[in-house]
Amino acid sequence: MFSKGTYEAATKTFSFHANYDRAPGVQTKIRETLKITDKDHHTMECFEQRAGHEVKK
Repeated sequence: MFSKGTYEAATKTFSFHANYDRAPGVQTKIRETLKITDKDHHTMECFEQRAGHEVKK
């Protein structure tokens, strides 16, 4: 899976978007965020589209 993203300097957050093959011929959209808290800490969250709704993984 390859993703593309952006960085928001004000919130120190990377946002990534990607599609992956959940099963042969079934693509699923993914959104990931990576927030830098400080030099030693970060938080990563992953969300997946299911039945038209975004679900946190």
